[in-house]
Amino acid sequence: MLKKAPEIKSGRKISCGNENKGKTNTAQKDADILYAFKPVGFVRREGASERVDWSDLGSVSRIEILPRYAPALDGLEEYSHIIIFFVFHKRKTVKLTQRPENKRRNPEVGIFCTNSEKRPNPLGMTVVRLFKAEGNILTVSGLDALDGTPVIDIKPYAGFEEEAPEYLIPGWLMNIWERQHSS
Repeated sequence: MLKKAPEIKSGRKISCGNENKGKTNTAQKDADILYAFKPVGFVRREGASERVDWSDLGSVSRIEILPRYAPALDGLEEYSHIIIFFVFHKRKTVKLTQRPENKRRNPEVGIFCTNSEKRPNPLGMTVVRLFKAEGNILTVSGLDALDGTPVIDIKPYAGFEEEAPEYLIPGWLMNIWERQHSS
């Protein structure tokens, strides 16, 4: 059951860090590190070369795992759901704020409040239903990734730590979800 989060208004300003000038800033040093990931596989989804709907939970995709990583799939078929980490490989711009679905009726929010591909690091993550794991091919539903999307990691969804029955979502997201699923 989705629950609407209470609206929080704050006039508090948060400092962005000139007060430590001259001191070693570990966070800044860490931010200068570059991480590189190699794909473990690729999404295969016919008809989804340019756009997918993030709320299309029934869409079926195949994930072709590169043969050298196939042994890493052993035992995965025992899970009903898995978490797919992927790269928004066709991202063209970066934004720090945007209106969800680019619609005026939605409030402008920080990009970290959205599933938009326009984030600073083009990383996507989706929990999907696993239908079949056969050889190096996974058949899943609910993956909001384009055909050809590089998959960089897969984790099992155990439901223990990630599951949050008391979670809250903002009202604007509840409204979008209800509009898309009321028909």
